[in-house]
Amino acid sequence: HTAACSKPVSAADMAERPPATVAATPAEMELPIDIYYNKLLDWLVDRKWVKKDHAKQASTIRALISVAINDMPDVPEITQLLSGSYMTYFHCKRIVDLLKVSEADTKNIFGKYSSQRMKDWLEIVRQYEKDNVFLGESASILQHNVNYEIPALKKNISRCQSRIQDLDRRETECHSSSQQHKAKFESICKEMGIQGSGNLMAELTALPQELPTIYADITGKLQDAACTAAIDYYAAFVQFSLEGGPVTVCPLLRYIAEHGNTSVYKWKTGQEPPPLPSAASSTGAATGAGEPTIDWGDIQVSAPSGGEPVIDWGGDAAGASGAGAGAGIDWGDAAPITIDYGDEATAAPAGIDWGDAPAIEVQTDGAGSNAGAGIDWGDTPDLSVDLAAMVVEDSAAHEAVVGGSERQSILENATTRALLMDEVMELEGFLQQRAEELSGEFDVASINQFQSAPAIVQNQSAKAAKGWIALLNGVISKLSNPRTKQLLMISGSSTFVERLAKSLAQKRDLSKQMLRKIDDLRVQKTALQEEIAATEPKLESMIASTRELKTNVREALGWVICLLLWLLFILSL
Repeated sequence: HTAACSKPVSAADMAERPPATVAATPAEMELPIDIYYNKLLDWLVDRKWVKKDHAKQASTIRALISVAINDMPDVPEITQLLSGSYMTYFHCKRIVDLLKVSEADTKNIFGKYSSQRMKDWLEIVRQYEKDNVFLGESASILQHNVNYEIPALKKNISRCQSRIQDLDRRETECHSSSQQHKAKFESICKEMGIQGSGNLMAELTALPQELPTIYADITGKLQDAACTAAIDYYAAFVQFSLEGGPVTVCPLLRYIAEHGNTSVYKWKTGQEPPPLPSAASSTGAATGAGEPTIDWGDIQVSAPSGGEPVIDWGGDAAGASGAGAGAGIDWGDAAPITIDYGDEATAAPAGIDWGDAPAIEVQTDGAGSNAGAGIDWGDTPDLSVDLAAMVVEDSAAHEAVVGGSERQSILENATTRALLMDEVMELEGFLQQRAEELSGEFDVASINQFQSAPAIVQNQSAKAAKGWIALLNGVISKLSNPRTKQLLMISGSSTFVERLAKSLAQKRDLSKQMLRKIDDLRVQKTALQEEIAATEPKLESMIASTRELKTNVREALGWVICLLLWLLFILSL
């Protein structure tokens, strides 16, 4: 508002009063007029103080100002006024006041100035005051600043502050997510026993080196005398219950208790697996024995004088020299080729003699009595085969094939390890049941039932059974331990190792990615803070200039209205 009052009075109201009531007391004349800033321009146009085309006149004045500012003295206050965003009538008046000081020496005796710059700015002020153009322009600027410029700057600052709060929240979330991924990565690395700082693939591949220690621990438990006693007790109990001959229970468990963690091949055959052939011996076997070679004979390469080297294949030298002047290959004087398949003395030249072969016979026994039941190849030796004498022998090649799963140890092989786990759990389940039975009260029937049982069955107590159970539970715990299973999967599957390494690398990279994202968010927040720091002075300057403009407009309107009221007062006397 240009002014504030509880009882607004307009000049039109004063003008419309009857002559008897026009005269007002000085107190009434001091009452302010309340004009809403958004209606100020309309108020001025309605009362004919400003023309409707004031904007066109103002644009002409703006062109004059653009020319005049190119020739200004070096006065600090003038420079400050010219650095503003928008020049108004009141700025121009202040420049004229400053020029009156700097251009005082150009003033003549008639009060006029010979300085061109002074003439330009006086003309600008005069154009502004003509038809009150400055009031229309000031009202427009005031309305535009209050409705658009100041709200836009405030909205920009508010948007930046809201964006900064959002970035702070996202930074907190990214930091928390980074810590979670890092903690998860470190937890898995600690659980698996790796550092996680170097090559994950190499560290995971080196983990199965712990398996021999685990295998030795399990084998030591199974080779304990208590384990053997538990197996014997189980076998004796089953044999007594079935009332039959000797029975075999937990064969693999008993084998490990007696022989240890041997190879699967030794467990199956009782012999150590044959050594694998070396690369050199395999190459020699492939290229040496059994492979046919081509004997090219004694080939001599000679180079006649002045000619190309030739290969002498033997034969008639004269024929060779006559055939190609020593520059070709001498194949010799080849005679017509004949093949003799029968017992005829002569054969037709350049042809194949199939011979008058008799009936072909095949003999099925050593006596050769078959009466024409086979193929007779003519005058060939006896090629009969005695099938009864044929023997299939193991070869070195077959021994070399033994490898892979059969060369693995019993605990290393997945099949035998699962079989051992089944037998250990079978024995543990039996001992659990017997421990429950031995812990209870014995009746006459149960006592009579075991009177004829072996001593190993009768003399066992619940305490001994529980001791065996504790031993077997230790073996089961070792075999079913998640870390042991993980090491076995790493040892047996390169695909699992690659997948696990990628999973760990992903968690590590996600943690680093969140940290990089935090850095990006901080850069954005810094940019927004700089934008706020640059916008706040603009807002303060805009508010200050708008308030100053409002004050100047209020004073200008006050002088005009007061002058009008005094004129009306004087006319009423």
